[in-house]
Amino acid sequence: SERNQLSLRILIENSTDKTIALFPSSNVNSTIGLITSVRGGLDYWDTFVAGSRQEIDEYQGDLQEALSPVGIEDPMRVYTAYRNQHFVAGILWDQPHLLYGKRVSIPESQEALYTAFLPLGKDFLKGGENIERTYRFYLGEKTEEGMAKTAFAPLFDRYGPILGGIERLLFQTLKFFYSITLNYGWAILLLTLLVKILLLPLNIKQTRSMAKMQEVQPELKKLQEKFKDDRQKLNTEMMKLYQEHQINPLAGCLPMLLQLPIFFALFYTVGGSVEIYGESFFWIKNLALRDPLDILPLIFVGSFIISQRKMSADPNQKMLIYVLPIVFFFMMRNLSAGVMLYIVGQSLFSNIEQFVIKAKKTAPERESKPQNQNSSGRKRSRKKKGKDSWNSKGELSKNKVQEKGA
Repeated sequence: SERNQLSLRILIENSTDKTIALFPSSNVNSTIGLITSVRGGLDYWDTFVAGSRQEIDEYQGDLQEALSPVGIEDPMRVYTAYRNQHFVAGILWDQPHLLYGKRVSIPESQEALYTAFLPLGKDFLKGGENIERTYRFYLGEKTEEGMAKTAFAPLFDRYGPILGGIERLLFQTLKFFYSITLNYGWAILLLTLLVKILLLPLNIKQTRSMAKMQEVQPELKKLQEKFKDDRQKLNTEMMKLYQEHQINPLAGCLPMLLQLPIFFALFYTVGGSVEIYGESFFWIKNLALRDPLDILPLIFVGSFIISQRKMSADPNQKMLIYVLPIVFFFMMRNLSAGVMLYIVGQSLFSNIEQFVIKAKKTAPERESKPQNQNSSGRKRSRKKKGKDSWNSKGELSKNKVQEKGA
């Protein structure tokens, strides 16, 4: 058999001359068939799928209702599988009749038992007849190289229908960085840095727009207090203020919206890559599992606080600066270390980016002031010295003559 694949052939023969009643296939509790179970997680990566080659539907929640029964249009290519972000346990069978599925949560755990039942689909077997069913299984990693050339290619879902092109490009870039560093931890950080550099023009525009908005905050508050009872007048005056300072209120949001598809594509590229499974990075033994020491979530919390303290000038938002990181910590501590490494890298590179942009903005102002003072001071001193000493003809000035005469 091929790698990660095996076949099962079931043959039932009636060697008598009497008709044998098989259990009715419409009753899942009494019919004969093949039953399979897989233990898996309960998060958004884990799904139960079923359908033909052309259309495979995902089922989450109460699978008993969703899959009892499933209408099959292509009787020669019917799949059912359990998938998570790294592995696939799939079945392909030739003459399906009905398909039943059920998910049962395992107490005191974040896992469930995913069970699929495939009836034989025949109620009676006449004398001398037989029934044969063939099932093919794929139990292995969810890789394009391993599944593309097999009959289980439709079960490969790493690249989504919307962001698939971006995800494929990012994954190939990730593999390229791995070929250089031979470590997926460093490859993830390099990929994050590369994306940051490519998006730098948008980030600079966003940062400058946000800085301008902070500068006019005091004037905005005055307008809000002055026209608090006249909403229409307030909007008019605010637009005048924006025009006066050449501010586009949407300029800070548009770059962020343009980056969202890349952010999600990066998230699924890193989180869904089975290649990082079992890869280590410093104290992390497996990048596909959560950080055992919670160091990465803590680094993100610290980076987030530093970033927000620099960007937020409103004293009313100080509480959020310290409350939100706590919420983020508990939200992110169960993410895989590979995904957290990407998020932490994104946050740290953003802080460095903001520091550099701010330094470039303030540097010319700091340099220009001393130069102007020194140059003007020198001019004044020279002028004063020339006035009080000698004139253009080499004679003493009138002030000096009067002083000597006195």
